[in-house]
Amino acid sequence: DLNNVDVVEELTNWGKWYLQTTNVDGFRMDAVKHIRASFFEDWLEELREFSSKPLFTVGEYWSGNLEALQNYLKTTNNALSLFDVPLHYNLFNACHSNGTYDMRTIFNNTLVVENPNSAVTFVDNHDVNRISSTLTDERKLPLVFGLLMAVPGIPCIYYGSEWGIK
Repeated sequence: DLNNVDVVEELTNWGKWYLQTTNVDGFRMDAVKHIRASFFEDWLEELREFSSKPLFTVGEYWSGNLEALQNYLKTTNNALSLFDVPLHYNLFNACHSNGTYDMRTIFNNTLVVENPNSAVTFVDNHDVNRISSTLTDERKLPLVFGLLMAVPGIPCIYYGSEWGIK
């Protein structure tokens, strides 16, 4: 309950403890669309001041709706970046189009175009069903990752247990 000041204070204390204990340089926050956006601006500002680090932070807001992502970023005053879920869906559609996808539209309605400084590009993550994954054909892996490295935004490569990495 982020409306409870005791909860917010405890999360801030935990964040400071975690930073001291692990010396991390940032955070990956899960399911942020279920967390009041204004919380992150204040929480991250305090933790950044405490640690004297920029603390890069990416939030997972699972929505293909670009406007929803933009609104969340605006509400947080761009305190964190978000995964570019609309781009993920465009990549998925392109990889499953049997060559009919118009690649000129791959970046249409994506965070990387509309707000590249707050966009974290990715192909798959732990939320994606591997059976219908973008990369079921491993030959596409270098092409798709190469595309992500060639555009603005911050590329993120997910290596889960399905790749044999533990």
